[in-house]
Amino acid sequence: MLALKEGWISLAVATNAERSVAEQSLAAVGTRDLFDHLISISVGVRPKPSPELFKLAAKRLAVPQNDVLVIEDSPQGVQAAIDAGMSVLQLID
Repeated sequence: MLALKEGWISLAVATNAERSVAEQSLAAVGTRDLFDHLISISVGVRPKPSPELFKLAAKRLAVPQNDVLVIEDSPQGVQAAIDAGMSVLQLID
């Protein structure tokens, strides 16, 4: 957690939610300040399973797509990460 708080690792959220919903959700659990960027469908890109959200996140983080680890909870998001050329870790509830 220290690496996240100290900014040693750049983080972004890429979500199919509208920006206002994502902002409220992250704020509600006290994690908004951990993320350098919030990319949502509000920016006008296609939602997952399209890889566009993840590609835009990598661009804003200024890292190559193949250096990104996506942590995802949906099959659509997993497919989007794979299609973006990123490594992906799927969370299963």
